[in-house]
Amino acid sequence: MVKEKLVSQKLSQKQAISIIVMFIMGTAMISGVGKEAEENAWIAIALAGVMSSPIYLMYAYLLKTFKNKNIYDINVIVFGKHLGIIFSIIFTWNGIYLSAILIRKVAEFMNITGLNETPIMMIMLMLVLVSIYMIKKGILIFGKWCQFYICIVVIVVLFEVIFLTPSRELDVVYPVMYNGFAPVMQATIHIIAFPMVQVAHLLGFLNELDTKASYTKVFMYGLLIGTVILIAITFDNITVLGPKMFSKAYYPSYLTFRQLSVGDFIRRIEILSVLMFLIVGFVKYTATLFSAVIGLKHVFNLNNYYFIIVPVAFVCSILAFIAYEDLLEVETLFYEIYTPYSLVINGLLPILIYITYLARSKLSRKEI
Repeated sequence: MVKEKLVSQKLSQKQAISIIVMFIMGTAMISGVGKEAEENAWIAIALAGVMSSPIYLMYAYLLKTFKNKNIYDINVIVFGKHLGIIFSIIFTWNGIYLSAILIRKVAEFMNITGLNETPIMMIMLMLVLVSIYMIKKGILIFGKWCQFYICIVVIVVLFEVIFLTPSRELDVVYPVMYNGFAPVMQATIHIIAFPMVQVAHLLGFLNELDTKASYTKVFMYGLLIGTVILIAITFDNITVLGPKMFSKAYYPSYLTFRQLSVGDFIRRIEILSVLMFLIVGFVKYTATLFSAVIGLKHVFNLNNYYFIIVPVAFVCSILAFIAYEDLLEVETLFYEIYTPYSLVINGLLPILIYITYLARSKLSRKEI
């Protein structure tokens, strides 16, 4: 009874925005985005935010039109039972696949920056256990957790922006687009694929909003805030580290934080950055896993998802452990393989749902 009550409670608008913002930041803060554009990466992020806005409006339209329905319900409503289930399987596998990548990336980061002597599998196990606990507590607790920690993340980012001012070399961003527009456009496409349209995973549970919340505001405010934070962090990375080091470093934001010092009180603040990156990475992993679990519930027509949380979480961690040998392989996967994959599943498939629904609605009105 308690579990059912937790699931039935609704997210507030601020909680939903917090989830989207932290999802966008996620591992993008850890590994950096737009590296192909080097000193123009911040421009690529801004362009990606603008170009993603119609897609976010479409996400909002779908959840607003199909009240209290998630993406898996919408698939069946729009395409019918059989084709809808096929689309739901694709979305669900997409969630499992991304969950495996995310937990490996976060675990690798923790292993390299702090827990050097701890096996990757043990770090992943700790993350999995906390994520399982969070999902079992339900969407409302997850939303409250995100709303609390987004404040801490924003404070840390502001702290970085303010106190890194003396370390910046603003000349490195000039001349703008010296190498032309092509690298910027290439970086923009990659950023749209990761992390912008990955927000499609949240369509699995963001239908749980209270009646006062506006889906349009939730998605657009989330996109705006997430984009601005990524621009601020990336601009700091470029001006503090330099374009070349930014583009080649695995964890540019972590290296930037290592340059930070405040008087005699705080000389090394890496631990602060590690905790911040761990929080946003954990949120993205948990949200993606949450959506995948809900997807499996729909695909197999289960009464609830509680008993499949643990096996799905451990399958993701095992997949992450055996599928990728090292960090370089994970990064190569993201740039060479995952970009078109993400654009198709997270971008084109929701667009197909949207267009199909509009076409069917128009035909229905004509028949009347």
